[in-house]
Amino acid sequence: MTKPLLLWTRNREGNFVPEPRVESAPFAATGIAMTFGITMKTGTKFSLSAMFLGAATLVGIILLLYWFSPGGIRSNYPAKENDPKLSKIARSVVPIIQKVEAFESRKGRLPETLEDLAVELSQIPPVYYMPISNHYILSIKLGWDPKLTFDSQDRGWTFDPGDGSPEKKIKLDVETTFGQKAEQL
Repeated sequence: MTKPLLLWTRNREGNFVPEPRVESAPFAATGIAMTFGITMKTGTKFSLSAMFLGAATLVGIILLLYWFSPGGIRSNYPAKENDPKLSKIARSVVPIIQKVEAFESRKGRLPETLEDLAVELSQIPPVYYMPISNHYILSIKLGWDPKLTFDSQDRGWTFDPGDGSPEKKIKLDVETTFGQKAEQL
């Protein structure tokens, strides 16, 4: 049994008109994989199976980006006190904190940039450093949006989801400088 398919073609006046055609395979047997010709205004023919393949690829890419965001931490990460994952990330920044504070104790001022510290920056995670008068802030990107921030003024860590929801001050089990714990006061 055959089922007629409608193809749209342009007539001599330039109008689109249906053109009935008969395919040899039944519509139900071929399902979505059956190729239908659709003529657009430009006269280009697209295959529905090709469009389906393109849409499936796009959905797959979106799902991969959703599940595997850079850094492995998404905005909805449930940051908590002494979080082992965030503590591990914070521990990787301890050498920078120690170098900044050693620089400050030697020179009596904060370094203007991390390059002033002569730290091997390739062995640490990407960190944003911002000196502010008598203290500094270190910020670590955890993915597209979230970041973990250390503020030397209150020696505290803050998790910022980056999606507009409020930041969360958290205590992490991290030794920072000369045996002191970096904890929120």
